[in-house]
Amino acid sequence: MDENLKDAVNGFNASAEKYNLAYEIARGDEKRIQSMLGGRDTNIYVLKIKMHDQEKDRYINSIVFINKLAMKVDNLVVIINTSSLLNKIDINGSWDEFLVTIYQQYSMSGRILEDIPVFNRILSEGITINNISYFLTSIENRDITALQNEISNSLLHIGNLRDMKVVLECEIINELDYRIKLKEIDALNIDGSENKPQKSEEKKNVSEPEQRRGTYLKGNLKLSPTRGYSIFSFRSGDSIYLDLDHSLEREKEILKKFGAYDAETGKASKIPGTILDIGAGKDNKYIYLVEIGPELFCRTDIEGNVRIDAPDMPRLLKEEADEKLRKGKMLKTMLFTVLGVIFVTAVLIGIILLR
Repeated sequence: MDENLKDAVNGFNASAEKYNLAYEIARGDEKRIQSMLGGRDTNIYVLKIKMHDQEKDRYINSIVFINKLAMKVDNLVVIINTSSLLNKIDINGSWDEFLVTIYQQYSMSGRILEDIPVFNRILSEGITINNISYFLTSIENRDITALQNEISNSLLHIGNLRDMKVVLECEIINELDYRIKLKEIDALNIDGSENKPQKSEEKKNVSEPEQRRGTYLKGNLKLSPTRGYSIFSFRSGDSIYLDLDHSLEREKEILKKFGAYDAETGKASKIPGTILDIGAGKDNKYIYLVEIGPELFCRTDIEGNVRIDAPDMPRLLKEEADEKLRKGKMLKTMLFTVLGVIFVTAVLIGIILLR
């Protein structure tokens, strides 16, 4: 094929693909489609955040995408590392460069994976329907100080993290360009090179849990929307409930050993397990490796801020509750001390006046 003709065909295909994506995002709204194609549909608000936990000497980089139309966090990515190189990443560049750089850090030594869900929880719970308008307005006004204060407050009040240094930048981008670039970034290898994996190769997740020797059972974390705990509250070592796939014979036999399968009704109950490892996967998924018994595991993935059933409160929440209780006791002690001082002072004044 003539090179000019080939370029024209490729250009046409790219334009058609771009239009189709805009059509999908706008749900057929032609006015919004044209606004997207013209670069005017700027409703994705981006926060590029660098944090330094000075107490534990670890560095946290995150990028948060807020959808103004949906009034919610569209996506967020977090990386934690003990290397100070993470602190040298430039946040003044474009959001896509910052995101690629974050992904590159997953392959660095010194990365800390198990606390990623903790910071995901802090950021997702720190930007809610209650204060999202404040975030949007602050980004529009480029009020960096206000944004840094909000993130710092979330770190303190949700994560109980005090000694944190926060630096951030923000930008507002076109949703169509955002979706296209996310696809392009997703097609990159983890090390940041632009060589796509061969079709025969399975695309690797960012950081999967370490494979353990033993038997792996099919199942899922037990969802509990009303009584469960936020998925971001769990860490390695926490207890959790699982639903095993009782349509499979091996899983059914294990359930019987737990007394969690009723042969008459064919119904199965949840069983407990212990989280061994948490990995960060692609597409906002987290991979959980759960130990059910000696050399008996369940490896499952989950996405979104769902609530999970568990035998006990996750340690993170226990620590937060203990800290609140400690503060409450301190406040109570201080109050009684102040009241005591006031009482003694009043008595002394009374004695002096009686003289």
